[in-house]
Amino acid sequence: MLDDIGFSLTGQNNGLHFFYGAVAPACSSCALVDDPGWLHPTIRMRRRRMDFSTTYDGKTIVSDRFRSFVADEPGIGFVPLPNDPEFFVPESNVLVAFDAAARGTTFQFVCDVCMRPTVIVGAEPIILMPGVELQNGFSRTDRVFGSATGRSESPALQKPKLLVSPGLGRRLLAERFVGLEMEPLVTEMPTFD
Repeated sequence: MLDDIGFSLTGQNNGLHFFYGAVAPACSSCALVDDPGWLHPTIRMRRRRMDFSTTYDGKTIVSDRFRSFVADEPGIGFVPLPNDPEFFVPESNVLVAFDAAARGTTFQFVCDVCMRPTVIVGAEPIILMPGVELQNGFSRTDRVFGSATGRSESPALQKPKLLVSPGLGRRLLAERFVGLEMEPLVTEMPTFD
């Protein structure tokens, strides 16, 4: 079964711009966010029924319902939004090795100022390095993904993919969290004959 490896989590778009119009710390040239832990001081969720969602510019936001359901799971922490404490930004410090070569991920256009690739394409399906198994609970890829805007008024976030172990993934699916989308991890690129 595909879900025996684990799942990557993404959220449906919640209609918000987390970094737009804010003074987020970002590269002066490519506008990639320098501090992925930075929180917008005044943002509030408009679509309050969403349990797991993502802003246009890449920040994941979860509801208190989601946080409460997984609060005791290993590998995850939550930071409340400063102006909306019923919603949180999930964070995992458990790294797993992503196999960029097997996935065919490309790292393009290195910024002259921050020296980061401004375009990283090819995250999904997630392929882990051979022999890597997810521990119970949450983890994240050791690589980040996403593209820079190059516009200082609209910084962009490159972020890792949030992952869950198979058992936790099945419990999350059964709970039917609004906005949560899950993709099974794979061991190799699918072929289309």
